Amino acid sequence: MLRTLPHQLPWPPTSPIPHAPTDEGVVLLSKTWKFTCLSPSCSYTSFEFHAVTVTDPAKMYFLVVYRPPGQLGKFIDEFDTLLSTIPDDGTPLLVLGDFNIHLDKAHSADFLALLSTFDLKQFTTPATHKAGKQLDLILTQNNLLDIKQSGFKSNHSTETALLSVTEALQLARATSRSSILILLELSAAFDNLGIAGTVLRWPDDPSVSACISSCLSDISVWMKEHHLKLNLGKSEILVIPAYPSINQNLTVQLTSLTLMPTRTTRNLGVILDDRLTFTNHISATARSCRFILYNIKKIRPYLTKQATQILVQALVISKLDYCNSLLSGLPASSINPLQMIHNAAACLVFNHAKTTHVTTLFISLHWLPVAARIKALMLTYKTLSGTAPSYLNSLLKAYVPSHNLRLISDQRLVVPTQRGAKSLSRTFMLAVPQWWNALAISIRTAESLTIFKKQLKTHLFCEHLTNS
Repeated sequence: MLRTLPHQLPWPPTSPIPHAPTDEGVVLLSKTWKFTCLSPSCSYTSFEFHAVTVTDPAKMYFLVVYRPPGQLGKFIDEFDTLLSTIPDDGTPLLVLGDFNIHLDKAHSADFLALLSTFDLKQFTTPATHKAGKQLDLILTQNNLLDIKQSGFKSNHSTETALLSVTEALQLARATSRSSILILLELSAAFDNLGIAGTVLRWPDDPSVSACISSCLSDISVWMKEHHLKLNLGKSEILVIPAYPSINQNLTVQLTSLTLMPTRTTRNLGVILDDRLTFTNHISATARSCRFILYNIKKIRPYLTKQATQILVQALVISKLDYCNSLLSGLPASSINPLQMIHNAAACLVFNHAKTTHVTTLFISLHWLPVAARIKALMLTYKTLSGTAPSYLNSLLKAYVPSHNLRLISDQRLVVPTQRGAKSLSRTFMLAVPQWWNALAISIRTAESLTIFKKQLKTHLFCEHLTNS
């Protein structure tokens, strides 16, 4: 289940269940973690478990549980007793297990109430049951998971993570501050580290290079101690200057390795440039989509319209939509290369010439143009309804009127002023509130995300295609 905990772990597990199936149960394995076993205060008949205190690499309590299928019986009371034996000393608690409880059923109410009592929160994972349910649960206490973590968390994605990073860089630049983005390669994943400071001082300051070098060395040592490999040779540094005239002569020395700033870098599939114009990303996306359309066109005579549409939507439109909220606030001229690909895709589906007027094709396909496909408004609704990552909350601020309190229910947003800033026009936090406030009240106050999506698409369809 986990690659944790050494060979001394007692087996069979504490409180084995006599009637449990022979192919079920729990086991916790590791070669390196140091731990001490937590002795149970009594025996339990409704489930089996392992309870340990991990002392290295970090102190935390681990509880692994298996409850066989069937009626809950004594489980709630016995699990309550077990949780009460875990010391309440502020140490993070991680509970993992196969509980065989359908959380969407009425009989789970007592179980959910018990979790709430101990401040245990569910860490969402992919469905583990054939019916799409979650019977294998990961529960955490004391904020064990970092607020910035986006992987394997409901409503979190590469797009929300990148939006948070790029918006911070955009805001720093708009307020005359330079930034450094360091991309560290760890296996196939990327983590990023941002550093900001007073403009015109640190780009030529050798102490900044020394600070970054020391930081990266410490990270490398920590990863080696925990059997991880940091590939510094493939790590990259992107300097985002407050002004184009600032020199990027920053050099980071790490033993025999020298890291120099790059003009562009790829992070989670998006190409970032040192001016944050996304020109390189848009060009690369258009080039990739053009090649795919060329290949589909060669087999178009053998495809039906429906088959062609499925291919185009899966291979081309998905690329146009990926992380497009990062393009919020860009001028139409910047997005135009993507729109030209979108037009060519519609013509290919209908097997028409590229010069065909595409508005009627889009209407027939129920496709919105690229500018209207940007998912910024969707993220806004999720943020206001509390289902988006909490790290996006700082990008949007609800409007609270000082006099007419009835306007609070209108769900309007504050549009930031640009006083003291060079330009916020290309930032999410300026462009999106303007778009949001322009929506009808019925759309902004939709009761659910499904209703909002339906009403928003109808609104955008009328605005961009039918002009009705």
